[in-house]
Amino acid sequence: MKRTIRFFVCAVLFVALTGLKILSPASAAAVRDTILPVLDRDDDFSEIRALLPAEEKEPVGTLNRTVSPLEQTNSFLESLHHDYFSELPTSKLPNPTPTPEPDPRLQAAETAKAVFLERQSEFSGYDLPENVSYELLPLPFETVSPVALCTSSGFGFRMHPIDDVVKFHYGTDFAADAGAEILAFADGTVLAAGEDEGYGNYVMLDHGDGFVTLYGHCSTLLVKEGETVEMGQPIALVGASGHVTGPHLHFELIHNGVYLNPEFYLTA
Repeated sequence: MKRTIRFFVCAVLFVALTGLKILSPASAAAVRDTILPVLDRDDDFSEIRALLPAEEKEPVGTLNRTVSPLEQTNSFLESLHHDYFSELPTSKLPNPTPTPEPDPRLQAAETAKAVFLERQSEFSGYDLPENVSYELLPLPFETVSPVALCTSSGFGFRMHPIDDVVKFHYGTDFAADAGAEILAFADGTVLAAGEDEGYGNYVMLDHGDGFVTLYGHCSTLLVKEGETVEMGQPIALVGASGHVTGPHLHFELIHNGVYLNPEFYLTA
């Protein structure tokens, strides 16, 4: 019976002192100092003393002060935050995905496409040839401009300079001096190197994945069919052979038999 009473008293004192400690630490310390001597004099309550909340000591050199409820709340929240994130697995911690840097070449290609479509709007009444696409395809290889980028006649519908009628131009003409080097657009193999009535002296390169380039109106060819070439390698010289009005390079880009606009991929 005495043991039951002792622990009942212990529970009441523990709850009372704990609540008082939260509301007023200074008052709790005073009550504790009053109760403990009484408990020490009674053997029946000696066990109770050990169960009471321990007195917290201020660090040496600090001033005694009352901790405000706001400070207690902040301390509780900080400990809760620390305990949560210290137990959280590293894989569960927030790991924001960095925003990828935009590809300047793709941005330039998109701009070139927008300019081209605006320029072609005056020919909206004409039917696009079935073997032509205005799509901007990603190229699976590195490229270089075959000559300096000085367009004299672009890809698409135009007034033909000789026939004086609107015709579709399947490549881009780049103005260049006669005898200037023409470079391979990308690594590849020489598909054909010969002479044609319209193209004059021409070279065709196979770059793989269905991509082919053609270089027309050359004066001199520097490669032969079947040869392997590297990007930027001279393959011919600029001329005025074939159906032309002056020296320039006629350049075509073809994918699986469909003509693409080279200007999308040849940006400064």
